[in-house]
Amino acid sequence: MINTTSRIKPLEEILAYKNTAVVERFKKMSPNAADEAEMIFDDLKRFLWLVATTEEKRKEGTALPDISFSESMIIIDEMWHSFILLTEYYADFCEKYLGQFIHHPTAMDKFEENLKSMDREAALEIFLNELVGLVYEELGDETAVRWFDYYFKYPYHK
Repeated sequence: MINTTSRIKPLEEILAYKNTAVVERFKKMSPNAADEAEMIFDDLKRFLWLVATTEEKRKEGTALPDISFSESMIIIDEMWHSFILLTEYYADFCEKYLGQFIHHPTAMDKFEENLKSMDREAALEIFLNELVGLVYEELGDETAVRWFDYYFKYPYHK
């Protein structure tokens, strides 16, 4: 498990954060996903926690996989856009719960390095395999299945 610093709040505390303005904005932007907006908002908070904790460990010299969105996670990215557009809420959340502003999009340094020695498909396969493994390890089976299977199959964009 990734150890978090004192600046990053525990995941349970982050998941307790609620913001109806963000959820309502998302429902307007993504009406096909409106029924599951609260769950998707919770998954965004999980994603942001994973980004923040991974970045902290990288600062300590630990090599960890890139954290970004796979194709199946696009609905979480749409929620991120809803949150970022309410800039004051987003900036306050990042500072209070994550100890830093999380920029969008996240860096994919390892992926970019892999592209120098392999084709895009091979680099994407490594990225996805490492990301899935990290999500399983840090956030558990239920979250990983939702992010990489359920969201991929759910017709949010139809």
